[in-house]
Amino acid sequence: MNLSYYEVYITSLRAFTGMGFPFGADEDAAYMVSWLELNKLDGIKSLAKTYKNFDNQYNAKINLEEINNTYCDLRNISLLMKGPSLFDYLYEKTKKNHYLEVILENCIDPIFIIPLAERLSKKLESINASWLDDKKKKVGISVSKNRILIGDIKDSVKILDGQVLMQFSIDGDSRGKSS
Repeated sequence: MNLSYYEVYITSLRAFTGMGFPFGADEDAAYMVSWLELNKLDGIKSLAKTYKNFDNQYNAKINLEEINNTYCDLRNISLLMKGPSLFDYLYEKTKKNHYLEVILENCIDPIFIIPLAERLSKKLESINASWLDDKKKKVGISVSKNRILIGDIKDSVKILDGQVLMQFSIDGDSRGKSS
């Protein structure tokens, strides 16, 4: 059965509202699921897999004191909750430094990085991320203003299970600049 983007979005929105997501956060989460579904990346299956980790308490608070320039522990809380505000924060850090590399630790649903990165790519030159999938294969994404590349990668960077290596760049310089 095929559903339209709008049908997936509205159904997801109702589900997130029912799970206790506040107004705005329910829209962000519904957008992420719908975007993945629209792009044939199994947004509904990803939600169903992640849902078992929800405890019917919306928990999107991010303790900024615990985030340093290279590390953020998500504490096994879904990016459907923490993703939008985390990406806003990382965007602001990137604007200051022109380049940011950060490791997300204990990320249970890295697939939701793709729609978050796509939305943020309108403001940044590039966003790259890599993580291990369920089969322990390294997956990488590269998102820029007009393209999204997704696939297996074979670089030498070591990534542990539950980690996501992310790079944000304002001007395309992947080596970074300090200010």
